[in-house]
Amino acid sequence: MGGDIKEESGRKRYLPVALDVDGMKCLVVGGGIVGTRKTMKLTEYGANVTVVSPVLSSELEKLAESGRISWINEEYRTGHVSGHKIVVAATLNDEVNLQVASDAKELGACTCITSRGESSPLIFPAVCKHGGLTVAVNSDGQNCLASRTLRDTIAKFLEDKDA
Repeated sequence: MGGDIKEESGRKRYLPVALDVDGMKCLVVGGGIVGTRKTMKLTEYGANVTVVSPVLSSELEKLAESGRISWINEEYRTGHVSGHKIVVAATLNDEVNLQVASDAKELGACTCITSRGESSPLIFPAVCKHGGLTVAVNSDGQNCLASRTLRDTIAKFLEDKDA
């Protein structure tokens, strides 16, 4: 148990942590499928989320209409990052995502870059909650499907233990 964490060649290592985001100012750039998933996760844990996107998914439209998130109906520009602690770059445009990440890094915000193949300082694990337990699974950003599959297996195991 314990021991050193072995680094795989060329692969980032992530420290698993739990973070209280309740009331934290977070920015999600992109209102599509991935931006929606990240926004839903942040709001689930009480974050104060602003979404920048000229278009929103129906789920995000409902959150904006109810006042649960703020929506800036425009294309991303550098000034949007200011004042946010967590910034998620979740557009379909890799160039925009990299610009968001660069701007956020310059201002000291922690950034999640959802572009394929991009190295991101912040990754969202696949999470299941059961009773007083929270289980988070990640693959250091390498295989999100495997993380979700394992999370689902763990969730089923925990449910079956209660039956």
